[in-house]
Amino acid sequence: MDIKLIICSRTLLALLLYISNAFAEQGNGTNDIYGRTYKGLVLENGLKVILVSDPSTTFEAASLNVAVGAMSDPKELQGLAHLLEHVILVRGNMKYPEPDEFANYVHLNGGYRGASTYMDYARYFFSVYPNALEGSLDRLFHTVHSPLLSESSIKAEIDLVSSENAIYASQDVRRLVRLDQYTSREGHPFNTFGTGSRDSLWDKPRELGLDLRNETVQFYKKYYSANLMTLAVVGKDNLTTLEDIVTRIFRPLENRNATLPSFGPPYGPSELGVKIEMVAKGQMKRLSMVFPIPAMDKNVFEIYIANVVTQGGNHSLLSFLRLEGLITSSSAEVNKKCRGHFVFQVILDLTDLGVLRHEEVAVKVFQFFNLLRNHPPQKWFWDEVEEIKNYTTKYQTKVEAVELAALLGKSMIESTPDDVVEEYLSPKRTQFNATQIVESLEWIRPGNMRLFFVSNSIKNASSTEPHYQFKYNSGPFESKFLTAMKTIEVHPNIIFPTRNIFVPKDFAMKQNVSDSVFESTNFSSMWIYTNDENNSPKVDVRIELFSTYTPYVTPQDIGMNSILAVLLKTRLLPMGLKAIAAGTSIKISNDDSGLKIRVEGYTDGFTLIVTELMHTIYSLSFTRYDFDIAKKTYVSSIKENLNAEPCTLANTGILLAETYFEQDMILYALNDLSLEDFELFYRRFVSRPSLYWRFFGGIQKWEAIALVQTSEALLLKRGSRPGQSFKQSIEKRVVEIPRGTSWLYRISSEIHSSSCTKVVFQAGSKTKDQGDKLALLSDLMHHPLNVQLYTKERLGYLVGIVDTSITLQLYVQGERDTKFMERRINNFLHKFRVRETFSYRFSPYMLDQCHFCKHVNQGMLKNMTQEELDLRMLTLMERFIIIGNETKIDELQKFYDELIGFTPGEYRRLSIHVSPEVPSATEEVENIPADETPAQANVANITKFGSMTKANQTVTTELEVQVDKGLSIADLTNGIPTDEILVIGLNQTTVEIISLASWNLDCYLRPV
Repeated sequence: MDIKLIICSRTLLALLLYISNAFAEQGNGTNDIYGRTYKGLVLENGLKVILVSDPSTTFEAASLNVAVGAMSDPKELQGLAHLLEHVILVRGNMKYPEPDEFANYVHLNGGYRGASTYMDYARYFFSVYPNALEGSLDRLFHTVHSPLLSESSIKAEIDLVSSENAIYASQDVRRLVRLDQYTSREGHPFNTFGTGSRDSLWDKPRELGLDLRNETVQFYKKYYSANLMTLAVVGKDNLTTLEDIVTRIFRPLENRNATLPSFGPPYGPSELGVKIEMVAKGQMKRLSMVFPIPAMDKNVFEIYIANVVTQGGNHSLLSFLRLEGLITSSSAEVNKKCRGHFVFQVILDLTDLGVLRHEEVAVKVFQFFNLLRNHPPQKWFWDEVEEIKNYTTKYQTKVEAVELAALLGKSMIESTPDDVVEEYLSPKRTQFNATQIVESLEWIRPGNMRLFFVSNSIKNASSTEPHYQFKYNSGPFESKFLTAMKTIEVHPNIIFPTRNIFVPKDFAMKQNVSDSVFESTNFSSMWIYTNDENNSPKVDVRIELFSTYTPYVTPQDIGMNSILAVLLKTRLLPMGLKAIAAGTSIKISNDDSGLKIRVEGYTDGFTLIVTELMHTIYSLSFTRYDFDIAKKTYVSSIKENLNAEPCTLANTGILLAETYFEQDMILYALNDLSLEDFELFYRRFVSRPSLYWRFFGGIQKWEAIALVQTSEALLLKRGSRPGQSFKQSIEKRVVEIPRGTSWLYRISSEIHSSSCTKVVFQAGSKTKDQGDKLALLSDLMHHPLNVQLYTKERLGYLVGIVDTSITLQLYVQGERDTKFMERRINNFLHKFRVRETFSYRFSPYMLDQCHFCKHVNQGMLKNMTQEELDLRMLTLMERFIIIGNETKIDELQKFYDELIGFTPGEYRRLSIHVSPEVPSATEEVENIPADETPAQANVANITKFGSMTKANQTVTTELEVQVDKGLSIADLTNGIPTDEILVIGLNQTTVEIISLASWNLDCYLRPV
């Protein structure tokens, strides 16, 4: 239950406009273009409600908002609103007293529930399959109406809040948000520590003699009142039926006539005109310029000023800063700090050079604003932005029920249901007002700015934030810097944006193909999928680009491929920013096999964008300066990955993937990488390419083929020859763990106080049937695992299970000892039963719903690689139907027993323990029996473990095996010939063994 601390009003506005334009399209007052009907009402108890009837919805949803959040926390109990949200959601109520009964019900009906605490409100929500709406609403009502606020429940959730906070404490993004709060006006509610911790919610309150349960109950009674709540419901039934259901269920909700909390400005004169430096724990290098603005000027900043800043072109502000090697990314947006108070924020992520010259970067931003002051407001630019907003919202994909409910529910907090609906029906377009634009620019001045600078290179920071314990400095601008920001000079290479040539004019609907089409050429394989967007004018293309001459078998290969992606993004920036502003999304990424490109836009002008993109890839030019900047940018991202969360560090690829390289290996390999090495890599990359194209949306077959042919003409022009297909040139392999063995790999985390235990069970060689079974087990185990280890045992804030084509992986991240967490995972595995869980999870009704919602999963195809498309033609739900109808549950139980190790000698197990080097607040859980872990061989060296992938190689493997229940040496050595074993030492607890066997272990290496 994440506590949200920043609300992006531009994102909210886009969603609002999407709904409002939909209403305007119909013009009948109650319908939108998707056949949804809306109604607003206020119940007798003051609860504000909006009902949405959507006969075609595949999920029903609701969102209940309470207009109180972290800013209402008592000073002596910071984090109380967040803690109360945890207790209310998870720990039961008078009608449904069992913990997580709400979660059990929605899970059985194909859905989920959740909650979040924001600075000025809290939200409780759910999404379920149709026909489960009434039961879910009843549980939502009792969740907020009669929670069991027992002392034991409150103490239990403090553990989980503390675990959640431990995760946030190491994240520089969270630290920066916290610094903004901590340095706000002294005594202002915005200053509160909203997440909370064991210290703020337990230790210090007890020192002050506070009764935590009584304080929690009083907070609940003061604010959880019907007149401070809003409810939005989306269902299949008609409005009359929905109104009857909601009125009957929520009428008893008590109205305590609570007062809506209001807040003054979070920043006063002392908090403005200041530079605040934060020492980063990771690799964040950021400059954030924050300007408080009046609510009445919010639209001007959103429509005009923010877009002027972010527009592309060769001479735009952000293109200039990036091409100068000062920044890697940027944004400009309006954010809501708390109810009624907004800021305009320019965020610049810096390069190493930008860190050294960060004040110069700030000065250049002010020079750009001077340009705006000297340049009369342009009506054509305002109209262009409004036009883009109109068509992007009009043709946006239908909002899911749970998102729509969240949007409507939040909108009612400061408005009436009728006003919200009326605004959607008759959206008010903001009129161009040149005078207001000029006046709004007066808020962009050094004296009205909070300048945040974040880097781990900051020295001599003298202040400490008390909750996250990071160092910072804060003080007024130095006179020289202040004078430079006030200059009226304008840089000659920064100009006002020109008209956007990528704005589409033709929105004619096009039908692409009636059936999916496959075509192939010497260079390309191409798929054109049927249009599932009702003849939308939008198109989506995915391109995978591989090369025969770049085998990606060394860390340097991987690094150079990543640097290539960085260079492409930089080179495409001027065009890309323009295209993005016009509603086209361009994404470039890479993996260990090549480049991945995705372009989503409109059929009008789409070919131009893709052709220009491919031309840039095939004819990329770069200087030594460009290369150095790209290399440093990528190196910085590697260092950031080295500081990832413990659950991310517990990566099985380190041990099981043949071609996986640790981040520090790639970092080392790049030390001596020269421009000449990279130029050779690039020439080889484009000399023998192979491409996969996948087209979705409103593009016709001939257009797709013409686009591919144009791309191939560019390749032929530069002398490239067709390469082998990806499947022919690269065959991925993994280490197959020997049967009946259990391995342990230990990792230390330098900056995190949380620990993580991941337990991996390998099923052997990949087959489709095996992959289906692993997917089924993952779905069946997910909810029971969370109920047991998260809710009941409170092991950690992150508990989960994932499946791959050959493994099942369970993990817990929290503040407990890694060995203890593994024993608790074992305990869950021993108690889990496939048949009972399957019968409970999938009733005959649920199986019917699988057929009804089958098309929902088709959208997943757009996010899959070609390999995944080949392997996953059946949806997950269809697999459940097959197993249930063919009575193969016993077969699945047998598979589980062999996988987990209940069948002797069958399991293949790998455990990864990530332990913190920094102090942890670990406390042992009381009265929970800890099952023993099977004997484990310690992976003391990754290279030695990975040497199992090398055939006919003599290996010396050191094993540290915990003796368990009288295992013999033969048991511990798993069949290694006894004459090839040297026992170094033996006592009651540990055996040290060195195997001198010359193993031919190629049998453990399987193609995937």
